[in-house]
Amino acid sequence: MTGVKYVLLQLGVLIGAALLLVGLGRSLAVRMWGPAGAASLDAAAGICLAAAALATLPVGLAVGYRRTYAPYAALAGTVIRLLTTAALAIGYQALVPVHRASFFGCLLAIYLMLLIIETGLSIGILLRVDARPHGKSE
Repeated sequence: MTGVKYVLLQLGVLIGAALLLVGLGRSLAVRMWGPAGAASLDAAAGICLAAAALATLPVGLAVGYRRTYAPYAALAGTVIRLLTTAALAIGYQALVPVHRASFFGCLLAIYLMLLIIETGLSIGILLRVDARPHGKSE
């Protein structure tokens, strides 16, 4: 059950950070690109948040079941996040006529900010998990 706790913690923090970034960036996006900037900001935030949510799962599962694999799971989460973000961005760009400068600018900014936050959380979780006793040692 410990892994679920960490996944929910990461999801809560990432959702809050994404909402904060959208709230802070909306006026700038509208001022620079107009309504297309606001739409791009919303789409970029949704894509980055979906990828970040998927990336929290490996760490949570590893912490719950195989603590020794947690650092590898954190790296796997980063790879999942990158590939999911790329796939969703390409799909969105193919399906919706998008203002490319605003979309990719917002996507990059939100991706990097959420990556920084997620990395900090993962390091904190790994340090906390590593500090706990692992059971019997021989």
